[in-house]
Amino acid sequence: MPDLIQEEIKAKVIAALTECGECTPENVERAKSSKIYDLDDLIDIKEYVRRMEEEQRKKTEQKRGNGR
Repeated sequence: MPDLIQEEIKAKVIAALTECGECTPENVERAKSSKIYDLDDLIDIKEYVRRMEEEQRKKTEQKRGNGR
């Protein structure tokens, strides 16, 4: 995942943790090492999942095209 998107997710995670009074360095580190699907309870992950699925679809199409 590109660094820019990772930073965007990190900022959203920090905001969500702060809002619920759980923003500690340990919780931020735990969230950073989580998979995007594990963060579903903390932030809205739909746009990131959509981006990842689109990226995967493009890679699959490229592989199919190169295999011909």
